[in-house]
Amino acid sequence: MAYTADDLVSAIRLRASLDSESEPTSTEILDLATSSLRTLCLSELRRAREEFLIYRYDQPLADEARFPIPGRAVGDGLRHVVPVDRDGHEGLPLPLLSLDQAQEHAASGLISWQARYGYVAEGPAIRLIPEPTEGPNGPTLRMRYMVRPGRLQTAVGEVTVASYAAGVVTASGAPTTFSSGDRVDIVAARPPFAYRAIDIPATVAGSTVTIDETDPGFQEAPQAGDYVVAADTVPLMPLPAEMWDLLVQDTVVRVLRHIGQLDEARAAAEERNGIRGDLRTIWEPRVGRNKKVVNRHSHLRTGRFRGYRGS
Repeated sequence: MAYTADDLVSAIRLRASLDSESEPTSTEILDLATSSLRTLCLSELRRAREEFLIYRYDQPLADEARFPIPGRAVGDGLRHVVPVDRDGHEGLPLPLLSLDQAQEHAASGLISWQARYGYVAEGPAIRLIPEPTEGPNGPTLRMRYMVRPGRLQTAVGEVTVASYAAGVVTASGAPTTFSSGDRVDIVAARPPFAYRAIDIPATVAGSTVTIDETDPGFQEAPQAGDYVVAADTVPLMPLPAEMWDLLVQDTVVRVLRHIGQLDEARAAAEERNGIRGDLRTIWEPRVGRNKKVVNRHSHLRTGRFRGYRGS
């Protein structure tokens, strides 16, 4: 079974029994599907499988007071913030602090970043408490976040990966939806449709697309068949395959409301709610409710958090 945007439009038209006089355009349908993808589907995904769509974003831990949150982070939120040493070993996750806690820490006199305590959210960025004093080529600050899925669009003009080696993508053809200097996403063509790269700059020469593997948006090497697309767009459903029916049916509800078929929309909404319940039944056993393990000797319990000791 295919899961492309074109397949999605066909499934929605079939299920909604759209006629030629009232049906919206494919672009309008995909706009409504994107709305469903980024709201209902994303909320169900976060509820049931929080690890999906979680990606990393690394920044040098230099003499910087503020570190920007990735622009594609859902709700400008972060799942984890962890220090990473020069050997690639992660420390413990840093806690999010209130302003009162940050002020208390500043007054305590602990100024060495090796005694890292936590971070404060400041708009589209975070500030570490205390501020780092490392120079270039020092440790790394790693953020993990849930990425906002791209806008659904048809695959017209998109290219796929024929081969990949050392930052060079040999594509199926010359791209038409992005050009040299633009930012791109690379999305796996097979379930679970993971992002290989998120919002990274690309250099284009014919059917060759060159990317920087050191860019913080690079996640893993692309595979043959993967899509290379303009950043923040996607030609297929970037969710687990089990989400397909929910995405289709919720978009049907939105389409029927859009064209004024309110009675049909109410009936479709009831069917959507049934699919939603079935999906939760499928996923709930995978989630479980693990018992919390408490380290009664942890520094967290004494208020002196030490997430990482630099070398």
